[in-house]
Amino acid sequence: MRHHHQFRMAVASCPNGCSQPHIADFGLIAFARIGLEPAKCSGCGHCVAICAEKALHLEDGIRLDPSRCLGCAACARVCPEKALRVDQTGYRVLIGGKLGRHPRLAHELGFYELPDALEILGKVLRVFMGHHRTGLRLGDLVEKLGREEFNDLVRP
Repeated sequence: MRHHHQFRMAVASCPNGCSQPHIADFGLIAFARIGLEPAKCSGCGHCVAICAEKALHLEDGIRLDPSRCLGCAACARVCPEKALRVDQTGYRVLIGGKLGRHPRLAHELGFYELPDALEILGKVLRVFMGHHRTGLRLGDLVEKLGREEFNDLVRP
């Protein structure tokens, strides 16, 4: 890739996304998959109190709502009984964000461990350079090819 080709990448080590991965061509956000051992839970509520996303609930034992969890692992760090643990770490892969005249947020490809995330980056760059023309941003290419077709081209 040459210096005049535009391709922005951002890596965020937590869900706050201070590096702005949602508006980069390619973004990574660190993510921890949380595992539960309900039998160990004492019901102290430390995890519920620290979860900014309200993804944890204590009615009928500890329960995690995966649709709300952003994978920060704060709950696992404060659990005195180790009823919550980090089962897997990796990255949420985001593709096609941009600002400018026609802004768009990146779409999420999924959760991947680092080797797969880097493989995806390589594929994204190959697809992008194969279609490149002056002024083209990755988000434009995703729209042109269609999100699902693009995703199929870059998944490991």
